[in-house]
Amino acid sequence: MKNIIFIALLLVNFVCFSQKSPIPKIDFKELAEKQNSYVNLLNLKDENSLIIKIGFKSYWSGGIHTHLIVFQNDGTVKKFNVFFPNDSLKRIKISKKSIRKEQIAEYWEFLQSIAAENKLDIDKNKLNIDRIKFEDGTVLKYSSRSDGVEESFEIIQGNKSTYFSTYDALYQMEQKNAGYEEIQKLVNLINEVESLIK
Repeated sequence: MKNIIFIALLLVNFVCFSQKSPIPKIDFKELAEKQNSYVNLLNLKDENSLIIKIGFKSYWSGGIHTHLIVFQNDGTVKKFNVFFPNDSLKRIKISKKSIRKEQIAEYWEFLQSIAAENKLDIDKNKLNIDRIKFEDGTVLKYSSRSDGVEESFEIIQGNKSTYFSTYDALYQMEQKNAGYEEIQKLVNLINEVESLIK
């Protein structure tokens, strides 16, 4: 009897954790001539993997700190931290991070929500407005800080991608600079990824 229960539990776990979660159809904004370069960089076997990348860059960081989530067509999910140094003579640092099996469903739910809730519906032109010109010819220039952080979000699959970035988002939102509503949407998206990868 104990053997039957043990086998039943194994089968339930196998079914729960081996189910494929199809990659949803994403409304990408850009089309590149080349395939996704991260496939080679991360040594991925699935060339049609979907990758979500968030990045942070500042004057003091010496490069771009990125976090990547890789969704593969076999239902698996991988997570990487990659540092791209500003100095081309320095090596890119890649570290693979583990994901607990019970978390995998959360990752797929997040990816599904991007498509289902139109989370990529962000007006890129409003993310980094530094001045507004009025009809009478006068110009309103927004103040900025030189020590802010540039935040970015990118989603890539094959030769399709969508990329957003904004500089010193918190300051722009506090000042209610033009486009701050779109900046808030991007920050919300980046925060969701950050909370997922912790």
